[in-house]
Amino acid sequence: MSRKLYEDRKQARRERRSVLAHMPYAKYLQTKEWKEFKQGRLRSARNRCQVCNSADVQLEVHHRTYERRGYELKHDVIVLCRDCHQLFHENRNLVRQEL
Repeated sequence: MSRKLYEDRKQARRERRSVLAHMPYAKYLQTKEWKEFKQGRLRSARNRCQVCNSADVQLEVHHRTYERRGYELKHDVIVLCRDCHQLFHENRNLVRQEL
């Protein structure tokens, strides 16, 4: 690959990352980049919740951080079942709050 072609592709990736980082979140979740990354994380978690280890349930990929949106690293997200995901959003952690 020529140096020019390499630099052109590198620039195109930077521009695409910028577009992904600035688009509305709901639209980002519909992109091919997110769908491919999400599927990879689900496979890596062996299609199980990374908290309760449930399988054969609806799984969701939760962002721990949005700072690299469009070029997330594997530790930027966690695979959660719907119950653990809801628990996190209710309590801002994954421990049930006892009264």
